[in-house]
Amino acid sequence: MTEDTLLAPGTGGVHTDVFAHRLRQARLAAGLSLDQLARRLRRPLTKQALSKFEAGKAKPAMTTLADLSEALGVGGAWLMSQPEVRVSWIGYRKHSTLLKGRQDSITALATKRIEGELRLRTLFGAGIDCAVPTGIEVESPEVAEDAARHVRAAWGLGDSPISGLVETLEAQGTVVLAWPETEKFDGLSGWANEGTPVVVVNAIRPPDRIRFDAAHELGHLVIDCADPEADQEALAHRFAAALLVPRSAAIQELGERRRDLSLPELGLLKQRWGLSMQAWARRAYDCGIIGQTAYRDINVKFRMRGWHRHEPYDYEGVEEPILFRRLLWRALEEGIVSRHEARELLPGYDLTPEATLGDAEFSLSELARLGPEQQAEAVRRRPPEVDLTELAEWEAGTAIDVDVDR
Repeated sequence: MTEDTLLAPGTGGVHTDVFAHRLRQARLAAGLSLDQLARRLRRPLTKQALSKFEAGKAKPAMTTLADLSEALGVGGAWLMSQPEVRVSWIGYRKHSTLLKGRQDSITALATKRIEGELRLRTLFGAGIDCAVPTGIEVESPEVAEDAARHVRAAWGLGDSPISGLVETLEAQGTVVLAWPETEKFDGLSGWANEGTPVVVVNAIRPPDRIRFDAAHELGHLVIDCADPEADQEALAHRFAAALLVPRSAAIQELGERRRDLSLPELGLLKQRWGLSMQAWARRAYDCGIIGQTAYRDINVKFRMRGWHRHEPYDYEGVEEPILFRRLLWRALEEGIVSRHEARELLPGYDLTPEATLGDAEFSLSELARLGPEQQAEAVRRRPPEVDLTELAEWEAGTAIDVDVDR
């Protein structure tokens, strides 16, 4: 019998449909093809066998399940569990050049992370109330401006710069996900379990770009446009710019009418508002502060200097989701999840640099370097890993020379 032999009914095997869905989700989230996954397995398995698993036409033997779990970095229980989250994705941007396979991988990874985040949010009662206005009918860029003003008013933001847009979105009940992706990925949005807004951004972008992408994706969640001929991306762009810099603020910063804009002026405004210099120029044009000729000339200056690719002024703000990580550390500290489970919930996140005494696993030699109170606390939280040779040295008092004056 081979490792892909089916489990007979009633033998404790996994439910075929659930396992098929989970296996495909985990494979796509890991960015693997069927061939790549087959080569990763500890014991040989054909691509055809994996394809049958994902199609729900076969169930794996328990040894195969263990191999798949190891290769995909997920628990066997997760592969057999009913999904707790269903996400309705709005879709990738109309002109996105991201390959279809990578699109599927991003949505699968995002769905997997959303499930873990919502579980912790519900557990601790944090960030579970959605305060994102929805269903605002928008048919034109001008009405998109109104929608952005409505959101600012609902969140009590006034007309001032938003310090930490991602943090603001999280506080308003939005799940924001970020990890480094190819430069071709701008963002993604959707609804989890029909009521939780989701925004996915590319962490490799500079902070001002992340802000704009997050605001753009929020626009897709807020705006309801029934006109099939309308440019949805243009409406979301206008919403994003107006959310970050309200029209009244743009006029106050630049004046009602200008013949031209100074490039250093745009750089300083970028540092204050977290909107790129090029986006500021466009904002001035959309608000009627400069005309078409001035806007065209500014763009020519950017291209001549190569600033359309890399601007000389940097926005120093921090734009990254932290709620999930904060809840994850809380769950670790309270013993609700193990370190292994934490790595499953947030794959790729390095837990080591932020490890605390309560999280660490110490050998006897490492314990010897701690003070008496720290030793007692470390042993209480997690027993040390014991090597028999080291144990003999410990008992003989020769395990390590401790500098008592240190």
